[in-house]
Amino acid sequence: KRGLFTPTSATFIGITPQPELAAYCYEVLWVKLKLDRSTYVKSQPKQCKRATKVARGDRYAEGWVNGVYHVVEEFALTEKQNGFVAAYIAKHYPSLTITKPMTRGKKANTKDAKSEGYARGTSQSIHRPVNGQSQQKRLSRG
Repeated sequence: KRGLFTPTSATFIGITPQPELAAYCYEVLWVKLKLDRSTYVKSQPKQCKRATKVARGDRYAEGWVNGVYHVVEEFALTEKQNGFVAAYIAKHYPSLTITKPMTRGKKANTKDAKSEGYARGTSQSIHRPVNGQSQQKRLSRG
């Protein structure tokens, strides 16, 4: 059973150097996402219920991740390379499943949270490693 504080792991699969870049981005961006989400939730009006703040924080984080996804699309594999990766995953990880995010605060007004998170996510700058060399990897706020 997976809970909020249950240890999890991630495996990045792809064609070199994509897995290394993905792992690096995950490590660095996860910290930034948590910090940005926390700051966003704290900026909500004090009269908001905790459930509303949490729901807005969730939508903000969802938008943030979508924004970062938009930024890293330039590093995407070709359709042919994606086919190779999909075949590898099907062969070596046949029971792999995709989970859906929790839906909280259905009544909360979260319409602006997702777009604000998206704007913040797209402001993240990811500098591609030169020739796959990790010493050139840098991540900065835009």
